[in-house]
Amino acid sequence: MERCQNQAIGETNAYKMSKTEIKNMGVKSLPASMGEVIAETEKSDLMRQALGDHTFERFIALKRHEWDDLPDTGHALRDYEVSAGDVGCR
Repeated sequence: MERCQNQAIGETNAYKMSKTEIKNMGVKSLPASMGEVIAETEKSDLMRQALGDHTFERFIALKRHEWDDLPDTGHALRDYEVSAGDVGCR
């Protein structure tokens, strides 16, 4: 069986690596906020094709509205999700 080229990533503890080491391995980080998620989603041709133009535009607008309505605190999104029951084991 052939080894995946990125096998070393799975064998490395990223928590013990510097940001530079992680970047040099080509590992990209996930968005740090819902605002960043919305911005990345807005760039996605796949999402636009899957939802269609009208639904995609409404989805982005709704998510922006939700994000803008959250209090501006470090844990606002997590607190909101927990209170809405969206976080936890499923």
